[in-house]
Amino acid sequence: MGMEVLVLKTKGCHKCHEVISQIEELAKELPIEVKVIDVVKEPSYLEKYPIMSSPGVVFDGELLYEGFVDIEGLKRRIKEKMKE
Repeated sequence: MGMEVLVLKTKGCHKCHEVISQIEELAKELPIEVKVIDVVKEPSYLEKYPIMSSPGVVFDGELLYEGFVDIEGLKRRIKEKMKE
């Protein structure tokens, strides 16, 4: 079973679209499922992962990034998790 990456986005977030595309590209080479959450429509995610700036990226149940997303860092984290 693949691992899940949540992308927490808001309406009108231009960085969000770019990050979603980059993470979807990662999903072509790594066993991850990408789930995009609009936190305005699903505010319960903000209770669990309070972000002050979007996008937010959650991997393995942990909020790793908000506002700025280090795609290479995310890729390393996913590969490390695959080794466990």
